[in-house]
Amino acid sequence: MTTPATTLGSHRRLQPTAMGTARWTEGFWGDRFKLCHETSIPAMKEALEHPENSACLSNFRVGAGLEEGAHRGTNWSDGDCYKWIEAMAHAYAVTKDPELDREMDHWIDLIGQTQCADGYISTQTQLNPKKERWGRPQFHE
Repeated sequence: MTTPATTLGSHRRLQPTAMGTARWTEGFWGDRFKLCHETSIPAMKEALEHPENSACLSNFRVGAGLEEGAHRGTNWSDGDCYKWIEAMAHAYAVTKDPELDREMDHWIDLIGQTQCADGYISTQTQLNPKKERWGRPQFHE
């Protein structure tokens, strides 16, 4: 296929809206957005910081050399943390909440400190000297 996915057909009836041109301010979706911003995002952080959770923000602190320890969680723990940051980014795009901005900057900086100079990042491999890079890509490496 040579046609880019972004090409719009000549018979289109709907057009995509740009980020920020529509907002859920009330009703079902407004309530869900408010719940996500005010409750779900903080609850997700609490879960990601819990020592018994299978996805752990602490892996990035260990990877950045700020804490001692071994990898905790599953082989896809990093991805769950990235999805939390993505949720903050979506909420920030609408609210411009300075606390979300600070929180994202903090974790993006730690992730950057964890990332290898060649761009590689996978805490389940980096924090385990017995694991070889690209040794098991089926485990989200």
